[in-house]
Amino acid sequence: MGSFSIAVGVDFEGHSVDSWRTDPELKCAMAHATLGPRYLQGAKMFFRAASVGDMVASATVASSALAYETIPTRSMSDRSRHFCVFMPNKPRTVTIGDERFVQQAGECVLSDSAVGVTGEYSEAHAGVCLSIPFALLQRHLPVADDVDCLRMGSNNVLSRLISRLLLAVWDAVESGRGDTDGTKAADALLGLLAQGYGRAALRGRLDPAKKVRCEQVKELIGAQLRNPALSVHAVAERIGVTTRYLQLLFAEEGECASGYIRRERLRACLLDLRHADFDHQSITDIAFSWGFNSAAHFSSAFRKEFGLSPRDYRHCDVDRLAEALADDVEAPFVQALQLVSRPVADADRDVRGRATQGAVADARTVLAA
Repeated sequence: MGSFSIAVGVDFEGHSVDSWRTDPELKCAMAHATLGPRYLQGAKMFFRAASVGDMVASATVASSALAYETIPTRSMSDRSRHFCVFMPNKPRTVTIGDERFVQQAGECVLSDSAVGVTGEYSEAHAGVCLSIPFALLQRHLPVADDVDCLRMGSNNVLSRLISRLLLAVWDAVESGRGDTDGTKAADALLGLLAQGYGRAALRGRLDPAKKVRCEQVKELIGAQLRNPALSVHAVAERIGVTTRYLQLLFAEEGECASGYIRRERLRACLLDLRHADFDHQSITDIAFSWGFNSAAHFSSAFRKEFGLSPRDYRHCDVDRLAEALADDVEAPFVQALQLVSRPVADADRDVRGRATQGAVADARTVLAA
């Protein structure tokens, strides 16, 4: 998804970094997060939090490089425990126990407040967070108690949709609709977490080594989706295994490797065809950007997968969108897609009730972090 900006409005708490580090009330407002020692003298940080149903959405904007450290709450009751879905707009280095990795801009990571987390930035930055009570998350993701940190990746379709939902939550907060639209987007995000990361709880534990390998393969596939030469053979060759091994790896998750590649490409097109950022691109341009090399083949595969043509999908209203996809796509995915798809303006409808080129989402006045 890449970088994004956060508007700093009058509702933000803006103080020097020294104040955030030393003032007890401000430290409490940061939900058990403290600031590390590496910062520029005189740097400022802005923070805002708002309730979205039973969850809390927050945003931070900082004018310099910083290191944040989350205080573990393992000794506290489960009632105080929460999980955070966090997305930065600049890369940050994350340390959780013995694990250390770079979280890319636009990538979501789920972390447990019971475990200490350090995030280090080398430049000015912003971030959006959704704080989920442990009991609520566990109802959607039964394996939550075993998760210290879950990297969702930045290339696969599910992770891109979760990132867009997180921004939709914050957009709703900014526009005063946190209790309504913000809650809907947050609930949809929980549904996607359960859909994408709760399968192990339903099928029993997988071999940990193979599970890690499969997630790595999926991330590699996501990174190469735009490459027309991507194939099961190419992926197997890249990671040094046989195609048979790769197929068995996906079979253990109830999937087909070649089918996964095709589905990910089609769903990537599904996201972009209804997103305002891509209204200027033709259907063929979007299809070719995701590795298809034949407009006719893409249209046929899209209709077979989703039950309607790419053109009808791009121009139908949101209610028809959900109805059309109901039999072919998981309900949480459809719900999320409805919430992040750009609307069809009534003024753009023709006499047949089908929308023409859709309305572009309202532009926001933002302050780049």
